[in-house]
Amino acid sequence: MILRARTLTPKHRECPDNPFMVPAVFEDLKHRWNKENILQAVRGSLLLPDSAALQDFPWADVTVMVAGEADMHCAYLAKLTGSAVLTNDSDLILHDIGPHGSVVLLHSLELENTYSARSIDVPLQAMQLHPASLAQRFGLADLLRLAYELKLHPNSGLTELIRLAKETLGPQGSADYLEFSEEYKKGPEHAQWGIANSHQLDPRVSELVWQYETQEINSSDEFPRFYLAILNEDHTRRCAWENGLPYRVLGYSIFNASRPPSRRSRFIDEFVRRGGRIARDTLAIRDASWIADQMTSFYTRLSVVRDALGENATTTKLWRIFALCEVYGWGDSGSPLPKAKSFSRFLSFGYMGDRTDWADIHLTAQVQAVLYSLRIMRQLIGFTTTANDLMLKMQDALMSLPSLHELMRSRFEMVNEYLTEDAAGEFLKRYKQLAR
Repeated sequence: MILRARTLTPKHRECPDNPFMVPAVFEDLKHRWNKENILQAVRGSLLLPDSAALQDFPWADVTVMVAGEADMHCAYLAKLTGSAVLTNDSDLILHDIGPHGSVVLLHSLELENTYSARSIDVPLQAMQLHPASLAQRFGLADLLRLAYELKLHPNSGLTELIRLAKETLGPQGSADYLEFSEEYKKGPEHAQWGIANSHQLDPRVSELVWQYETQEINSSDEFPRFYLAILNEDHTRRCAWENGLPYRVLGYSIFNASRPPSRRSRFIDEFVRRGGRIARDTLAIRDASWIADQMTSFYTRLSVVRDALGENATTTKLWRIFALCEVYGWGDSGSPLPKAKSFSRFLSFGYMGDRTDWADIHLTAQVQAVLYSLRIMRQLIGFTTTANDLMLKMQDALMSLPSLHELMRSRFEMVNEYLTEDAAGEFLKRYKQLAR
């Protein structure tokens, strides 16, 4: 049970992280988690106060995306209010969070073992770290110097580290220590950030917008950077992110054109994992003619899938099947789509055969790459003021793109949600006719 003390088996401790967890949580706090949706999700296993309004979103106004690293902002608020920061990043105890600020470790959070009590009455317990008290106990001004000595002497015990932290540093040591401590002494960024917050962007998209807005403080010889999530894929095959590349370039190009001429860039640097390394791809920003051709092509392909689905065209089905068609390619230039049975099984269970194999895992990653690239494009297009018919059709089509928790569902959540074998066969028949 969530928040109950338990020991995970080695098998489950090695489960890969969800690459879309952070943007999904941010989006859900803004638009999903009210009392009505929480009660529906937990199906009666959690009691909520009767005073909570069904339709209110209590976390929407206090969930904010900040520029740069969040640590300094959290530390600043903890110092200002004396509050506790809930995190798994123990580095926060090195920031100046004031005499009353503290850090509560997220992984230590659990419900007390009072199983007979109502869920609403069961208290939470967790490990709390109070840096000011710890430093006072060790006889230090703060914990920065202790952390610095730990970095230099990782095999030393606490008593020895405290002794070293009290010694006077020489000239070179002082210089090295100042360099080490610099990032923990920075204050929060106070740059204007209303433009990105008003669009409620994903973290990665918001960082790109922030780079455009603060070009005067960035190196003039650097292009804006975009860091793609590490997907759960087969890294011996072609990178799954390649499948969504045209949509990301389209989004970058439309967004770039929406900026004032002095704030535009000729290239975007994308960082992506390939095999065991992180690679940088320098992508050229495209012109208006290319943008128009790509938008027309996208809308045509989406219309083919929508028409082929007919009455089965619910939004989640539409976009997952569209992404699958994108992965396989269109017409003679791509690979043929799977047979009806395999097609239906993949949409319903996440695998085409009798069990999941690496081909299914990689195909899932490719579908996710297309869907998330479309999401990136939709958010970046939101900045354009162009009002021609093609752009309006594009924006209208992307408005139906579902939220991340729907788009990136696990295969266990897909059961009974998609096409039957007969409906899949009918779709494939219509699709082949329309795609000619």
